[in-house]
Amino acid sequence: MLQRWGQCVQQFRNVDVLRRVGGQWQSAALSVATCCDCKVRAGTEVHSLVVGERTRILVS
Repeated sequence: MLQRWGQCVQQFRNVDVLRRVGGQWQSAALSVATCCDCKVRAGTEVHSLVVGERTRILVS
């Protein structure tokens, strides 16, 4: 959980499946949630850790 330092963005993937409609098989695509990408906001205390700067983080 990033709280004030950034946000998590849900990622999706399309999955091709077969479904039966009236005795016939039809292809369909389902959008399935697969993971979250965590994105840190630039300028926050955690940003320096992500970009590799060696600064000390003060958490209040």
